[in-house]
Amino acid sequence: MSAASPGLPLPNLDDRRWADLVEEGRSLIPLYAPEWTDHNLSDPGITLIELFAWLAEQDLFRIDRVGNEQVRKLLKLAGAVAAPPRPARVVLGVRPRKGLHTALVRRGAEFSGVSTEDAVVRFRAIDRSVVAKATLQAVQVEQGGAFLDRTGYYQRGDAFAPWGENPGPGSALLLGFDHALPTHAAVDLYFSVRDPDDSEAMRRAIRAESNLPEGATLDHHSVRVVWEARTSSGLWVPLTAQDETRAMTLNGTVRLRSSVPSSPSRIGWDNHALHYIRARIASGRHDDAPTLLGLVFNAVVAEQTVVPRNALAATQPPDGSRPPGMSFEPLAPGDGWPSQSRKVSEPQVADGKVVVLTSEDAKVWETWTVRDDFDASDRRATDVVLDATSGTLTFGNGEHGVALPPNATPYVAYLATLADAGNVRAGTVISAAHADSLGAVTQPKAAWGGRAGETLDDVHARVLDTLALVTRAVTVEDIETLARATPGARLAVARAAPESHPDLPGIPAPGVITLTILPKLPAPAPMATPELCRLVSCYVNRRGVPGSRICVVGPIYRKVVVKAELLPAARASADAVRARALANLADFLHPLRGGPDGKGWTIGRDVYRSEVLQALSRTEGVAGVSSLELFLDGGDSECGNLCLGPRGVPLSGNHQVVISPTPASRTRTVSLS
Repeated sequence: MSAASPGLPLPNLDDRRWADLVEEGRSLIPLYAPEWTDHNLSDPGITLIELFAWLAEQDLFRIDRVGNEQVRKLLKLAGAVAAPPRPARVVLGVRPRKGLHTALVRRGAEFSGVSTEDAVVRFRAIDRSVVAKATLQAVQVEQGGAFLDRTGYYQRGDAFAPWGENPGPGSALLLGFDHALPTHAAVDLYFSVRDPDDSEAMRRAIRAESNLPEGATLDHHSVRVVWEARTSSGLWVPLTAQDETRAMTLNGTVRLRSSVPSSPSRIGWDNHALHYIRARIASGRHDDAPTLLGLVFNAVVAEQTVVPRNALAATQPPDGSRPPGMSFEPLAPGDGWPSQSRKVSEPQVADGKVVVLTSEDAKVWETWTVRDDFDASDRRATDVVLDATSGTLTFGNGEHGVALPPNATPYVAYLATLADAGNVRAGTVISAAHADSLGAVTQPKAAWGGRAGETLDDVHARVLDTLALVTRAVTVEDIETLARATPGARLAVARAAPESHPDLPGIPAPGVITLTILPKLPAPAPMATPELCRLVSCYVNRRGVPGSRICVVGPIYRKVVVKAELLPAARASADAVRARALANLADFLHPLRGGPDGKGWTIGRDVYRSEVLQALSRTEGVAGVSSLELFLDGGDSECGNLCLGPRGVPLSGNHQVVISPTPASRTRTVSLS
């Protein structure tokens, strides 16, 4: 039927057959020509109807031949346009030349290396930065007044929790340097906390949901981090920080500037006097403990793009018509014919970004606008369409878009890229070009993010994947799925209860859904902060059914205490059996890894006496359970199950487990139900 890949729902336009058209024409004769009474095949009029039916059927057949261009239009209606080639990015550690305390890395500074295919790969710095002489010597984690040495993890490139496994206000990451950081300039540290592509996708999703412009700083919904430096007086003074990491939940750069010089100090495990700075959690709490995968000091973020060799930096359009420092490549002049095409010298235009100017006499310049197509272009529109993968520019035909005028020379400014071939392995980029002030260059991690331009099949597959996504909160399952997919939130559990209000337990509330959420922190009783509840509530309610209301709340913890007497197996150690039984109870009642299936406790589920017996009975060294009592929230002993309520989650208390002094081989075990 069409040139599109199978699976995309396309309209079927060829839905009428010749016989259907003939029959429809014959049925209309009494309406439009009642005097026409001979409807037999021998009548010349019937012959004409059959002829026109044959022509109409052929037209329908041709109309239904949907080609690639038509498929692109259909995909565009679905909001999908082929993505242009995307350059790879890399984080480099750069040191100043020996003898210099600092050095400047200008925006656009080039770094190069040789890939495994013996091809030269060049990267360009995407921002201006200053690199300092200092070297990171010590990495420590402070939590609850205790210090954990993580220097070995940093040196080996191993992952560790920068604020500990259960971070909260007061937790700090300490970095010790052999020299003080400069006070006249800012330095950069790059933190990797998740997969680079996943981090960029999450950053885009958070920015889109918050309606923030490109480049805007993203704040964590709860956590506030302050950066401080240790001074000679022993006090920690604040640093000016531009933090892109969103409290170390996204990959990014932290740019630090100090107004006062730091002083060497001995802190924690390290016996050397070092210049320390720290990142301290001032308030709030993470949904999950961040994991630091990599840290680069004197970080320079570069992308794999190059200025075309044919570009002329001396091209000078009038003031304000182009950004400073932009180089233009001249193309062949126009001849006035419609739909002229020009191809740049180096294909794979990075991100599909070009600036197109034309001039007939180098005095009058015309700026052209890059469009996806000419559908909305009129006769006066100076529009041009770019195929970023091949580097082809197509000008208008005079009816849709202005044709390239005769003798008008197009000048094109762009950056070329190797796309996915730029994802070079670690250690490839090792030198800086034309920078005498820079010394050693290191590439600790592989480059990432380079992608070739999307083909029609790629866009088609992306649309099909999008169709399978949950985008509206209609059913209970939809609400729970959307809650777990909230950009910037990391939930362990989300459970929706229809027709219920959190403030009116047990009373039907039509149109109201209670959504109970659990993050992974704090241990051992994870609780959603008000900011996390507000974040999830905004996300799911924007996608809810009109007239409905989704109330997002945290759980209600009910302390459960088990008092039991166990019969040990022969030759079993009483202390070991008791320790294992307590561990099994703690695991069974754990909100995230407990429950009968070990996949987390279902919110609102009762604690069944029989399941507690099973948890104790399967303990190694236990032959039986002679007595069992359950207590809820410090109340009296209950012989039945424990009802936790609609939002209830068990919290393991101080269990009382007694080991019978008589082995099971000499005691008759009583089965309890």
